[in-house]
Amino acid sequence: MRLLDYDPFTGIKTFFEHDPKTNKNHIRYEQDVESILETNKFEAQALDKKKNWWKVGTIPNNVMLQWSIECGHPVYSREWQEYAKKQLTLPEYSRLNQNRIKL
Repeated sequence: MRLLDYDPFTGIKTFFEHDPKTNKNHIRYEQDVESILETNKFEAQALDKKKNWWKVGTIPNNVMLQWSIECGHPVYSREWQEYAKKQLTLPEYSRLNQNRIKL
């Protein structure tokens, strides 16, 4: 696995790997999301439900990219937003929507 790129602003690392058995190339993205998840937890605890707008949480860039690849649509497109809403209800993404706000 070879590091192709590192974005210091987002913290995303891009890796390249060639599988000689299948002769296929793979691109993989990594991002340390712990600080984002901790911020989501803090913001969820401080949520004021008397306000009209509630912040669900911050979605890490690598997760947004993963969802874009899975649903086949660009990030922030209408189709991607519908897919993201469904993903945010899944238990595996509960740290992104700490208050379990219905979308």
